[in-house]
Amino acid sequence: MVFIPFWLATLLLAAAVALPDVASAASVTVFPMGASREVGPRETVTLVVHVENALDGVAELTPVLSLPPGWNIVLPPEKLRLEPGQSTVQTAVIVVPADAPAGDYTVTWHYGDPAVLGSPQARFNIRVRPVGRLGVTLISAPRYTIGEPYTVLVQVQNTGNVPDEFIFEADESTDAGTTIRPQRAKLEPGESVTVEVQVQVPRDITEAQTQSVYVLVRSATDPDLAADVTAEVELIPSALSERLAYHFFPLTVRLAGTVRPDEDFQFHWELWGAGTLRDDSSTLWTLLFSRDSSYIAASGDDWRVAAGNQWFYLSSLTESGQGGVGLDTSLRAGRWSAQVVHYQPYEEDGNQWWSGARVGYLLSPGADVSLQYLWRAPSPQPLWSVSSGGLLGTRWEYGIEFGQDAAASPGPAAAHSARVSYLGSQSSWMLGYEEQESGFRGRPHPAVVQRVGFGTVLGPVQLFAHYEDHAGTGRASDSTAQYTQLNLWGGTQSTIWSAGMTHARENDPATGSGERRQPEAHLNLFHSLRNGHMFDHGLTWEREERVVSPGFAQVQDEELAYTARYRWPTSYGSFAPFVRLRSPLVSGELGSPTIGAGVQVNFQLGSRFNGYIVMQKNDVQSSSYRLALGSRYTFAGDKVLELSATQWRTPRDETLYRVTAGLRIPLSVPLGRRSNTGAVQGRIVDEEGQPVSGVIVRLSNWAVTTDADGVYRFPAVPEGTAYLVVAPEQVGINYISAPATPLPVEVVRGETAGHDFQLMPAASVRVDVRVPADAANHQATAANGILLGSALQTAPPAIDGMVVELRGNGTVMRQTVLSDNPSVTFRYLYPGEWYLTVYRMGLSELYAIQPQQAILSLEAGEHQDVVVNIAPLPRLVRFLDGGDVQVATP
Repeated sequence: MVFIPFWLATLLLAAAVALPDVASAASVTVFPMGASREVGPRETVTLVVHVENALDGVAELTPVLSLPPGWNIVLPPEKLRLEPGQSTVQTAVIVVPADAPAGDYTVTWHYGDPAVLGSPQARFNIRVRPVGRLGVTLISAPRYTIGEPYTVLVQVQNTGNVPDEFIFEADESTDAGTTIRPQRAKLEPGESVTVEVQVQVPRDITEAQTQSVYVLVRSATDPDLAADVTAEVELIPSALSERLAYHFFPLTVRLAGTVRPDEDFQFHWELWGAGTLRDDSSTLWTLLFSRDSSYIAASGDDWRVAAGNQWFYLSSLTESGQGGVGLDTSLRAGRWSAQVVHYQPYEEDGNQWWSGARVGYLLSPGADVSLQYLWRAPSPQPLWSVSSGGLLGTRWEYGIEFGQDAAASPGPAAAHSARVSYLGSQSSWMLGYEEQESGFRGRPHPAVVQRVGFGTVLGPVQLFAHYEDHAGTGRASDSTAQYTQLNLWGGTQSTIWSAGMTHARENDPATGSGERRQPEAHLNLFHSLRNGHMFDHGLTWEREERVVSPGFAQVQDEELAYTARYRWPTSYGSFAPFVRLRSPLVSGELGSPTIGAGVQVNFQLGSRFNGYIVMQKNDVQSSSYRLALGSRYTFAGDKVLELSATQWRTPRDETLYRVTAGLRIPLSVPLGRRSNTGAVQGRIVDEEGQPVSGVIVRLSNWAVTTDADGVYRFPAVPEGTAYLVVAPEQVGINYISAPATPLPVEVVRGETAGHDFQLMPAASVRVDVRVPADAANHQATAANGILLGSALQTAPPAIDGMVVELRGNGTVMRQTVLSDNPSVTFRYLYPGEWYLTVYRMGLSELYAIQPQQAILSLEAGEHQDVVVNIAPLPRLVRFLDGGDVQVATP
């Protein structure tokens, strides 16, 4: 007996464990190539082994794979025959089941019987990684409901391979309310649960509408794992409101109040709306009244009249846009257009009124020429101009104008402007020039403005540049200003970047402050991450300096700032913290940074309530802060309650606040009955003449149900042809309506069309086509009655393709007979007489159809069976001397 020391046995065991899973028997070696793998459920794994025969003879090997339960072989390995010294590589493909739990699994590749110790084998370690998956399926939801609560069933299944807990939430579009059971559940892999959602419906529905029920399922452990499903249910009102027959002018009233500690309570009100005064009118009226202003306008296809507080515009040189109170009218007739304005500018003396006129002519669909006049009280001399502008082709645009101010002192002053632009597929540019003489529009000295802009696409980068030069536009005649802007942007679908710079240079000697220069530059990055997460950050440099003497500029302020914001979506909205670092630059050196931080929370609770909360500190070391919140709730009838509040603390340790609450109420002012509508009304009874309530009746896009007396009514239907539809299956599975629907209805303006229906059980008819067993083989008999023998054999009657026709009540129905099912059924038949006809089609003339025609009298709900026999016609037999018996043609 050989004794092995304990330390040697331990060493040998450790070496065996450390060696790869290589097995050899009788000098046949199997080596796994890539013995460790990591995969997910539903994924395939390719196994590769190296096999070598070191025997003196031929080795015939049969591969066998030992798999974990539930795993399958997609591509099995083939049998091997190896010569002495020969080696080869074999592959096999297996698939991991969808419900395989996460963990480590062993797959063994054998050659021979796995139960035999020492058989050639190789082992693979397959690690199935944890995967969270979720399946949500809508099981059932009603197609419609008539004012009654209903239930929506949803199946939730854990389709991943790890246990998880799921949270169930439900909402619906009308805010009537939902109840969900259960609210959460723990599910093992492959396990499912049925979620029941009880849905309420709004009260007093006045017209048919769709209620959307939204069910959200999310993981309690993985915020990125969620799924949802939506059910849509039609809400049918019991009656339509008579308001539909009237024309209304829509208005909205907003009442609001603001409270501040340093001011008295402020009350605000607004009233606005837009609509027509009659349903058959094309004139659109627009109203806007508030505590501080009023505006009313009427417009048609080619005209417009507006009075009140508004913005007035004639042209860029005469009146380029100024607010005031007055009248603005415009008219277009063919190629000609005209405009007249009379108003009091906000910036002028309250006793001064300006009047202007414009006459234009359309040169082409995209260009016109016009003449403008403007009289400014108290001067009787006008300011006038001639202008032209529009499109030249599809890519060029131009504008030119020449004007003169006759009221200028000491004499008339002129001005002119011109611009041209080009818009191409890859580039665009613009040139502009404007010059005004001294005295034009009261200017004390001449002024010139030049503009140039350019944009292009350079591969993945877009570029835009703009430059303006101003001379004499300040208070002093020698004032100058230059403005430069350059922007670049580009990126990919997930990352967008932008960079740019602006430079402003202003010098107005009249101010006495010297030349001011203000350059700025920025670089921003926006990242769109998974599942709605977003991250944006940017760097900004700003500088302001003054030229105190020629060649010397003094820096007044210079700052470098970095801002970062992360947006985290939640089931109720989003959560976005942000941080801002600002550092002054002194002689090019960074100073002590100021750190600001804050967070913005946006929330949406249901479809009617939403809002935001912002908390911000510009300097975390300072006591100053800003807190703002706002919310909005929409009531039934689209009434909106708004609330906003802001509290802030100043660097002087003063705490201030402002609270504003407002209520927005939509109003509809009735202006009379619609002129182009009529009504459709009727009654529905059963076969005994009793009223049937709760039956849905549809007309075009409307739906209504019958009341306790079986009456339905559509109060406002546009004149013309509409179609009534009644669904009798609501009463019974085999019910029909008389008359049948869709039923055309001619609606006459101001009249009521009446159509009554009767619901009754439908009749039905079944037709059986029967062929006697001996129809294809019957015996012929001589005149004296002696049996002479069998007639000539013929094939069975060909009844395939025979047609059974049923006519009645203005309806024709046909069905085809098949030999393997020689019966046809006609359902949903109205009471009365029906005419049955059977067409032989491919049936031989040697057979008779009995009966071929019939008249059926049907009662409501009656079922009749009709048997149609296929019978052979009598055939004559003649004898031939020395021949066979022949069947003569009938």
